Amino acid sequence: MELKISNISNASLALLKKLQSVEADLEIAKRIVANNTECVNYFLSDFSKPFLDYIGENIMKREGVYISGTLHFYPLVSTEYYEFISAKIVNTIPEWHKVRLYKGLKNKGNKDARLYTYINTITARHFYELRKKELKEQEITASDVLENDHMAILMEYDGFDEIEIEQETDKYTELDIAMSMLPVRDQLILKYLIIEDRDPIEIFDEMILYTQTKKDPKSFSNKQKQDAMSLMKQRAKEHLLKFIVELKKRNNYETFNKRR
Repeated sequence: MELKISNISNASLALLKKLQSVEADLEIAKRIVANNTECVNYFLSDFSKPFLDYIGENIMKREGVYISGTLHFYPLVSTEYYEFISAKIVNTIPEWHKVRLYKGLKNKGNKDARLYTYINTITARHFYELRKKELKEQEITASDVLENDHMAILMEYDGFDEIEIEQETDKYTELDIAMSMLPVRDQLILKYLIIEDRDPIEIFDEMILYTQTKKDPKSFSNKQKQDAMSLMKQRAKEHLLKFIVELKKRNNYETFNKRR
């Protein structure tokens, strides 16, 4: 049975969901903005969980948690989602500003847009920005190598002892400069696997972002994950050692010229 527009405001939430129409979506949005308990609970649970699961796994790269034997990702992003979608909160009461902006039309105003599509789109954009910010912060952290960690890194290099460094201060300076010259991928893999001594499998999902592979990362076995991270670590070590050698040659050349 079809409801006329004039009756939409009197329809139950169950019926609004069955209607699958923009008019019903607008009514649901209206009730969310009015903080109708039934609609808000539905909006934050059954409505939002499917795309939050996707965002948690594929955009934010969370590890997931098991709920009743099933792996889910939405609980790990639900707090950030609520802060984003319910804003502003005035005197503990959400204003749901972004829900209020839903008008049932696409940007150009020539086609209908469903509430789910609208909320999904703006939420994905928001979390993409959050993820970019996280990665940026990781870049800064990776480049901030403390002196106490220098020897832990240097001891990992095959053949490093063959490089003559007369003073410890030279060794630290050259390492700092060489680390800053590395791409973010190499900085992070050295930080995670050498300085922090983390499990290669644990960091695989995060570091696979920096590789170019046509294979679906989900299909990797634990052995393949370990091998991939080991290869990335070895390449990073080789790059770092190369930069250190180049810096040492440059410093020796500059010192030689000063003494002439």
